[in-house]
Parts: sequence; C-alpha cells; structure tokens
Amino acid sequence: MKIAIIGAGVSGVISLKYAKESGHECDVFEQTGELGGTWVYSDEYGIDKNGMPTYRNMYKGLVTNSPKELMTFLDFQYPPDVKDSFITQKQTLDYIHDFVRKFDLERHIQYYTCVKRVEPNDDQWTVTVVDDKTKTERQARYDAVFVCNGQHFIPRMPEIEGQNLFRGLQMHSRDYRSTELYESKQVLIIGGASSAIDISQKITAVAKNVYISHWSTILLKVVDVTVKPSVKQLYDKGAVFSDGTKEDFDIILYCTGKCKFSKK
Repeated sequence: MKIAIIGAGVSGVISLKYAKESGHECDVFEQTGELGGTWVYSDEYGIDKNGMPTYRNMYKGLVTNSPKELMTFLDFQYPPDVKDSFITQKQTLDYIHDFVRKFDLERHIQYYTCVKRVEPNDDQWTVTVVDDKTKTERQARYDAVFVCNGQHFIPRMPEIEGQNLFRGLQMHSRDYRSTELYESKQVLIIGGASSAIDISQKITAVAKNVYISHWSTILLKVVDVTVKPSVKQLYDKGAVFSDGTKEDFDIILYCTGKCKFSKK
C-alpha cells in the first residue's frame, strides 16, 4: 500500500514508523523545513520574512503540562539523564529527533512541501502538493492518506464588542514568544487554561500589572495577578468587565485556544 502522511509532527512520525514497519511505502509532506510540528520554536510569529504563516506556537521557557511518561512512544524511551516528569520544549523536540534517527524515518519526509488538495479517485486518493521553494505543483496517487497536521495553528479569537476601538496591542498566545514585549506594560490576559496561567506567571516579573479575565466562577490560584470576570466590551484604552468595573491596558493577550485546522 502507498500512503501519504500530511505533517511531520509527533502523530506524523509515529504513523510513518508503524506504516513502514507494516511494509507500506510512505511519503510524508511537511510544509516547514523542520520536523517536530508544534514543538519547534521560532522567534518569528504571525507572518515570516517571506510573507508566509509561521505555524509556530512555542515560547521561551515552556515546560510541558503533561508528564513525559504520558508522551513516551511505546518502544522508545527518553534518555536516562532526562529525569524530570515535566520537561522543556527542547527536551521534547530532541526526543522526537532521536526517535526519527533511531528508526531511519527522515528519508521519507519531503520538507517545504504543502498539501494543496486531497481528492478521491476511484479506490485511491489524488494528492496535490506544492513545493514552497520552487512554487511548482505536482500530483501523485495514494491508497491511503493520514492527516497528521495538528490542531495548534489557527488561533481561536473571541468576538468582543469594541475590539476595533482598542488602540493598544491585541495578540493571541500562539504568537507569544518571551517576556520582553510586556516590560512595564499593563496587561490583560483573556482565558484561564494552561497557557494563560503559565504565561501570566512569566510576565508578572516584568509587567507593570497583569490581569486575567475568565468566565469561570472557580477562583484561579495565580500569584501577583488580578483575576477579573469575563470582558463585556473593549474601549479605546482598555476593557469593561461583566461586573461593571473597567481598567486601562497596553496589551490584551488572548489565551483562548486553537481552531481545528483541516477542511473537507
């Protein structure tokens, strides 16, 4: 069987390993120049120097919120010197690279190759790809297609009354990289899950004040952060909350998750 695999992140490389071991011929299409998917760090965010989306959402100092014991491949362990359960982004990415080298998987990966279309063709699939370097398009037929492109690329942005009026900076946590941008700033974080808590604790060291707005009635236990209810509306200088209070802000950071990426 000939298989196309879209994406060279964790799900892509583990799918490649087992498909190859089962005797199948595989092509992996990776639109960036590196394997590792969401675990690859880049200083760039939003649009890169070539005018292309960056597809990166790692930030400096990130530590996993799941123990490595739950992220370990069945037949490939972390090296003995990685003793902590909660590990860094680099340790996770190194592990993925070690896995790919161990099982000789990289020769099946075509980098800078974006899948443009996947169409049914009798009992097969016609896959159309574009080489991002040469901008050339080509097609091939496959017996199966594994969609392993992840769900961490498209920011989920809530619609809030007055968003277009706010004169400060609005950005999504997908584009957060480090604390420098937040030095001496009045910051509002919208969202109350893992990224909101983690990022808030990093920027409190440099920001003037940090607020978290969250819809939940559960009290968030965060140090040096003012917890506020959900945002009712924005105005030119800040936000009005559902309890009627208002505050001025320099930056609003949306930690509101990602959208599913694939389209039929």
